[in-house]
Amino acid sequence: MLANKDGRPLVAVKNGVIAGFAYGEVSRRIAYIPKIIGQISIIYVREEFRRHGLGRQLVEELCRFFSSESVEEVTLNYIVGNKEAEGFWGALGFEPVRISANLRSKELEERLHNPGTRVHNS
Repeated sequence: MLANKDGRPLVAVKNGVIAGFAYGEVSRRIAYIPKIIGQISIIYVREEFRRHGLGRQLVEELCRFFSSESVEEVTLNYIVGNKEAEGFWGALGFEPVRISANLRSKELEERLHNPGTRVHNS
């Protein structure tokens, strides 16, 4: 991340303590619109520093970087059901636009080799 010229790592320090961090990067695409995307890869704020605007400050700083790179759209991922993330990103105007689905590889192999077999998570 530190060597990526299209990325921006950030560290938030409060009272000499690392309170949070963030990383965002810019992707340029030829065949898709929008052509320049800002991806917020991670934002983390230590629990004792949450709800004091630090996460918003990290996002603001990433947005300044994205703006300097002519980013047209900002994207990010979070886990469905993570109410804190849903609330934080929703308050900033982010809305889910795609669904990502996961399955353990062994379960997928079983389903491919034995169609109709029900496999339960363990």
